[in-house]
Order: sequence, then structure tokens, then C-alpha cells
Amino acid sequence: MRLLHGLLLAGLLFQSAQQVQVSNDPRAYYGDELIQRVGKSFSNTRCTTRKATVKTIHDILVPDLVAVRIHYYASAWHDFVPVRDYIQRLFDATPEGDKVSANIYWSEDSVAEIIASLEFKNGQRTKILLGNGYAHFVDASGCEWWARYLGGDKSKWIVRGN
Repeated sequence: MRLLHGLLLAGLLFQSAQQVQVSNDPRAYYGDELIQRVGKSFSNTRCTTRKATVKTIHDILVPDLVAVRIHYYASAWHDFVPVRDYIQRLFDATPEGDKVSANIYWSEDSVAEIIASLEFKNGQRTKILLGNGYAHFVDASGCEWWARYLGGDKSKWIVRGN
């Protein structure tokens, strides 16, 4: 009974993230392409259709998102499975400050450990960069978002191996 309860609870916790396909779609990155900063804006384009305050990456991207295509992950991740699991945890987690931000709000530098694209129902693809505890992505309307999953309460951290 306890095992069944645990499986049901795990299913509820990850139900929303599992609706989105996370697949391994390797691409070659070289030199400076591997040093992409999670805190640096992708473009100078101003966002005009930003959603209201939202708590999670999932809230911003779904129902438009159909797939996350993983193109690169750093060797520290060892394998695709931990990357996929990390993304599922990250998408449903509430970041520091209790919301995903329309602006970068941290001063430390973080290099992307995971480079991926988000694929939407209309066929459009946008970029997502993930560091260990950091996220930066573009939604279907072209707006950039940032989130950090660190902070004073380490029990709320969403990091590699956590």
C-alpha cells in the first residue's frame, strides 16, 4: 500500500512535466558556443505580450509546449536520464522569489550546462539554457524569462543530483 501511495504521489508531482516530451537531440557545439551564459539576454527585442506573474516554467510554457529537445549537456550530468529528470523537476518547481522573472535578478555568472530547444504546437522552436540551479528561456510569444532555484533554504534547491 505504501509503495502504491508513493507511486501515485510521484505521478501527481510530475504529471504536468510528463505531458511534455523531453528527448535527446545531440548537436555539436565547439569553443565559444559551449560558453553560453544563463544570465545574458538572447536578444535586444522587447517583449510586448508577456504573461502575468507566473510561479513555474510549466505555467509559462504549457499548453503551447510539446517537446524539449536536449542538444548538449555537460559531462557532469553523465547521461541523458539525469538531464531529463532534472528538467521535469525544474519545470514544476517554484523558483527563488516564488515566481519566474521577466528580468535577470542575480549577479553571479553561470555557464549553461544544458543547451536545448523548446518546440511549440505551431512548429516554432526557441532556446532554453540551464545551469546548475539556473534557467533562461524564451516562451512561444518571444518573451525571455529567468529563474534561479537556489537561495537561503537549501531544501528548496533544484540542482544537479538533488
